Amino acid sequence: MGRLSLTNYLAQSVVLGVVFTGYGLGLMDRLASPVVVLVVLALFAAQLTTSTLVLRRFGTGPAEWVVRRVVYGTPRRTSRPGGA
Repeated sequence: MGRLSLTNYLAQSVVLGVVFTGYGLGLMDRLASPVVVLVVLALFAAQLTTSTLVLRRFGTGPAEWVVRRVVYGTPRRTSRPGGA
């Protein structure tokens, strides 16, 4: 998840914002604390799985790609695990 930290941060913010704020489901103060912990752990587990799949396929996350494109002007190659 570290190599996709910006992507994961943005995804967490959007998903939890939709779940808990009035812009989405509005579940803030409606769920018991243990349920909130389960929601957060489920999101984290989903992000671990998705991050692994994204890194295997692309080598970088979408938000990280955009930042590299803006900073360097062209996408830079990133090394994939295993030297591929």
